[in-house]
Amino acid sequence: MEELAEDFRMKMEDHMWILYRRIHVAEQIHLESKNDYIKTRSETKENRGDLTVSETQFKKIKEMVEEGLSGPEMAIKKLEEGKELTTRVTKIAKEIDTARKWVQEKKDKTKHEVETLEAKLECREAQESLLKEKLSKLEAKLAEEGTGKLSLAKAMRRIKKLEINVKERDVELLSLGEEKREAIRQLCVLVDYQRNLYDDLKTSIFKVALQA
Repeated sequence: MEELAEDFRMKMEDHMWILYRRIHVAEQIHLESKNDYIKTRSETKENRGDLTVSETQFKKIKEMVEEGLSGPEMAIKKLEEGKELTTRVTKIAKEIDTARKWVQEKKDKTKHEVETLEAKLECREAQESLLKEKLSKLEAKLAEEGTGKLSLAKAMRRIKKLEINVKERDVELLSLGEEKREAIRQLCVLVDYQRNLYDDLKTSIFKVALQA
Protein backbone atom coordinates (compact mmCIF):
# COMPACT_ATOMS: atom_id res chain seq x y z
CA MET A 1 0.00 0.00 0.00
CA GLU A 2 2.78 2.45 0.90
CA GLU A 3 4.63 1.66 -2.35
CA LEU A 4 1.46 2.34 -4.38
CA ALA A 5 0.92 5.64 -2.55
CA GLU A 6 4.56 6.69 -3.09
CA ASP A 7 4.40 5.78 -6.80
CA PHE A 8 1.18 7.76 -7.20
CA ARG A 9 2.71 10.79 -5.44
CA MET A 10 5.81 10.71 -7.68
CA LYS A 11 3.66 10.54 -10.81
CA MET A 12 1.59 13.50 -9.66
CA GLU A 13 4.72 15.55 -8.90
CA ASP A 14 6.16 14.78 -12.36
CA HIS A 15 2.89 15.76 -13.99
CA MET A 16 2.76 19.04 -12.04
CA TRP A 17 6.39 19.84 -12.97
CA ILE A 18 5.57 19.35 -16.66
CA LEU A 19 2.57 21.67 -16.38
CA TYR A 20 4.64 24.35 -14.60
CA ARG A 21 7.25 24.07 -17.37
CA ARG A 22 4.60 24.48 -20.09
CA ILE A 23 3.20 27.55 -18.38
CA HIS A 24 6.71 29.06 -18.14
CA VAL A 25 7.33 28.46 -21.86
CA ALA A 26 3.90 29.89 -22.76
CA GLU A 27 4.63 33.04 -20.73
CA GLN A 28 7.99 33.50 -22.52
CA ILE A 29 6.37 33.12 -25.96
CA HIS A 30 3.63 35.49 -24.87
CA LEU A 31 6.21 38.13 -23.87
CA GLU A 32 8.19 37.74 -27.13
CA SER A 33 5.04 38.04 -29.24
CA LYS A 34 4.01 41.17 -27.34
CA ASN A 35 7.44 42.77 -27.91
CA ASP A 36 7.24 42.00 -31.67
CA TYR A 37 3.81 43.58 -31.76
CA ILE A 38 5.08 46.79 -30.07
CA LYS A 39 8.10 46.99 -32.41
CA THR A 40 5.96 46.55 -35.54
CA ARG A 41 3.51 49.21 -34.38
CA SER A 42 6.39 51.68 -33.80
CA GLU A 43 7.77 51.07 -37.32
CA THR A 44 4.32 51.72 -38.78
CA LYS A 45 4.12 55.10 -37.00
CA GLU A 46 7.57 56.09 -38.36
CA ASN A 47 6.56 55.21 -41.94
CA ARG A 48 3.43 57.32 -41.59
CA GLY A 49 5.57 60.25 -40.43
CA ASP A 50 7.86 59.97 -43.50
CA LEU A 51 4.85 59.96 -45.81
CA THR A 52 3.45 63.10 -44.14
CA VAL A 53 6.77 64.98 -44.66
CA SER A 54 6.91 64.00 -48.36
CA GLU A 55 3.34 65.16 -48.98
CA THR A 56 4.09 68.50 -47.26
CA GLN A 57 7.11 69.11 -49.50
CA PHE A 58 5.06 68.27 -52.59
CA LYS A 59 2.35 70.77 -51.59
CA LYS A 60 4.92 73.54 -51.11
CA ILE A 61 6.47 72.92 -54.53
CA LYS A 62 3.03 72.81 -56.14
CA GLU A 63 2.11 76.16 -54.54
CA MET A 64 5.37 77.70 -55.75
CA VAL A 65 4.71 76.55 -59.32
CA GLU A 66 1.11 77.79 -59.29
CA GLU A 67 2.14 81.20 -57.91
CA GLY A 68 4.94 81.53 -60.47
CA LEU A 69 2.63 80.74 -63.40
CA SER A 70 -0.22 83.14 -62.55
CA GLY A 71 -0.25 85.20 -65.78
CA PRO A 72 -0.23 83.95 -69.44
CA GLU A 73 2.97 85.74 -70.41
CA MET A 74 4.59 85.02 -67.09
CA ALA A 75 3.51 81.41 -67.40
CA ILE A 76 5.19 81.05 -70.81
CA LYS A 77 8.30 82.75 -69.54
CA LYS A 78 8.42 80.62 -66.41
CA LEU A 79 7.87 77.47 -68.42
CA GLU A 80 10.72 78.35 -70.74
CA GLU A 81 13.01 79.36 -67.92
CA GLY A 82 11.88 76.76 -65.44
CA LYS A 83 11.79 73.67 -67.61
CA GLU A 84 14.31 72.10 -65.30
CA LEU A 85 12.18 72.99 -62.29
CA THR A 86 9.13 71.42 -63.91
CA THR A 87 11.12 68.29 -64.61
CA ARG A 88 12.22 68.19 -61.01
CA VAL A 89 8.65 68.68 -59.80
CA THR A 90 7.45 65.85 -62.03
CA LYS A 91 10.22 63.62 -60.79
CA ILE A 92 9.46 64.47 -57.17
CA ALA A 93 5.76 63.85 -57.78
CA LYS A 94 6.54 60.41 -59.18
CA GLU A 95 8.82 59.66 -56.26
CA ILE A 96 6.13 60.76 -53.82
CA ASP A 97 3.56 58.62 -55.61
CA THR A 98 5.93 55.66 -55.50
CA ALA A 99 6.63 56.33 -51.83
CA ARG A 100 2.90 56.59 -51.13
CA LYS A 101 2.31 53.22 -52.78
CA TRP A 102 5.21 51.68 -50.88
CA VAL A 103 3.94 53.06 -47.59
CA GLN A 104 0.44 51.77 -48.36
CA GLU A 105 1.81 48.31 -49.13
CA LYS A 106 3.91 48.44 -45.98
CA LYS A 107 0.88 49.61 -44.02
CA ASP A 108 -1.25 46.73 -45.34
CA LYS A 109 1.52 44.25 -44.61
CA THR A 110 2.06 45.67 -41.14
CA LYS A 111 -1.67 45.58 -40.45
CA HIS A 112 -1.74 41.91 -41.41
CA GLU A 113 1.28 41.21 -39.20
CA VAL A 114 -0.30 43.06 -36.29
CA GLU A 115 -3.55 41.12 -36.70
CA THR A 116 -1.56 37.88 -36.84
CA LEU A 117 0.37 38.83 -33.70
CA GLU A 118 -2.85 39.73 -31.90
CA ALA A 119 -4.34 36.36 -32.86
CA LYS A 120 -1.20 34.60 -31.61
CA LEU A 121 -1.33 36.55 -28.35
CA GLU A 122 -4.96 35.58 -27.81
CA CYS A 123 -4.10 31.95 -28.57
CA ARG A 124 -1.14 32.00 -26.16
CA GLU A 125 -3.28 33.58 -23.43
CA ALA A 126 -5.99 30.95 -23.97
CA GLN A 127 -3.41 28.14 -23.78
CA GLU A 128 -1.87 29.65 -20.66
CA SER A 129 -5.30 29.95 -19.02
CA LEU A 130 -6.10 26.32 -19.92
CA LEU A 131 -2.80 25.07 -18.47
CA LYS A 132 -3.39 26.99 -15.24
CA GLU A 133 -6.91 25.56 -15.00
CA LYS A 134 -5.57 22.01 -15.48
CA LEU A 135 -2.91 22.62 -12.85
CA SER A 136 -5.52 23.90 -10.40
CA LYS A 137 -7.69 20.81 -10.97
CA LEU A 138 -4.68 18.53 -10.56
CA GLU A 139 -3.72 20.20 -7.27
CA ALA A 140 -7.30 19.83 -6.02
CA LYS A 141 -7.33 16.16 -7.04
CA LEU A 142 -3.98 15.58 -5.35
CA ALA A 143 -5.28 17.17 -2.15
CA GLU A 144 -8.39 14.97 -2.32
CA GLU A 145 -6.27 11.85 -2.86
CA GLY A 146 -4.12 12.83 0.11
CA THR A 147 -7.25 13.03 2.30
CA GLY A 148 -8.37 9.62 1.04
CA LYS A 149 -5.01 8.06 1.88
CA LEU A 150 -5.21 9.54 5.39
CA SER A 151 -8.61 7.88 5.89
CA LEU A 152 -7.16 4.63 4.54
CA ALA A 153 -4.31 4.75 7.07
CA LYS A 154 -6.82 5.25 9.90
CA ALA A 155 -8.84 2.27 8.69
CA MET A 156 -5.72 0.08 8.57
CA ARG A 157 -4.91 1.05 12.16
CA ARG A 158 -8.44 0.10 13.15
CA ILE A 159 -8.05 -3.29 11.47
CA LYS A 160 -4.85 -3.99 13.39
CA LYS A 161 -6.61 -3.06 16.61
CA LEU A 162 -9.46 -5.46 15.81
CA GLU A 163 -6.95 -8.24 15.09
CA ILE A 164 -5.36 -7.69 18.50
CA ASN A 165 -8.80 -7.82 20.17
CA VAL A 166 -9.64 -11.09 18.40
CA LYS A 167 -6.36 -12.68 19.47
CA GLU A 168 -6.91 -11.56 23.06
CA ARG A 169 -10.40 -13.07 23.08
CA ASP A 170 -9.05 -16.34 21.65
CA VAL A 171 -6.56 -16.51 24.53
CA GLU A 172 -9.33 -15.81 27.03
CA LEU A 173 -11.49 -18.59 25.55
CA LEU A 174 -8.69 -21.14 25.83
CA SER A 175 -8.17 -20.30 29.51
CA LEU A 176 -11.80 -20.87 30.49
CA GLY A 177 -12.96 -24.15 32.11
CA GLU A 178 -15.69 -26.64 31.20
CA GLU A 179 -18.15 -25.01 33.57
CA LYS A 180 -18.37 -21.91 31.38
CA ARG A 181 -19.37 -23.51 28.08
CA GLU A 182 -22.35 -21.23 27.63
CA ALA A 183 -20.20 -18.18 28.06
CA ILE A 184 -17.74 -19.66 25.58
CA ARG A 185 -20.51 -20.21 23.07
CA GLN A 186 -21.63 -16.60 23.36
CA LEU A 187 -18.09 -15.38 23.06
CA CYS A 188 -17.59 -17.55 19.97
CA VAL A 189 -20.60 -15.93 18.38
CA LEU A 190 -19.18 -12.50 19.20
CA VAL A 191 -15.76 -13.46 17.86
CA ASP A 192 -17.25 -14.78 14.61
CA TYR A 193 -19.19 -11.57 14.20
CA GLN A 194 -16.08 -9.46 14.74
CA ARG A 195 -14.11 -11.63 12.31
CA ASN A 196 -16.77 -11.19 9.64
CA LEU A 197 -16.83 -7.46 10.28
CA TYR A 198 -13.04 -7.37 10.03
CA ASP A 199 -13.06 -9.34 6.73
CA ASP A 200 -15.70 -7.05 5.21
CA LEU A 201 -13.83 -3.93 6.28
CA LYS A 202 -10.53 -5.30 4.94
CA THR A 203 -12.12 -6.17 1.57
CA SER A 204 -13.64 -2.69 1.26
CA ILE A 205 -10.31 -1.02 2.02
CA PHE A 206 -8.44 -3.05 -0.59
CA LYS A 207 -11.09 -2.15 -3.18
CA VAL A 208 -10.62 1.55 -2.39
CA ALA A 209 -6.85 1.17 -2.64
CA LEU A 210 -7.08 -0.52 -6.05
CA GLN A 211 -9.40 2.19 -7.38
CA ALA A 212 -6.99 4.93 -6.22
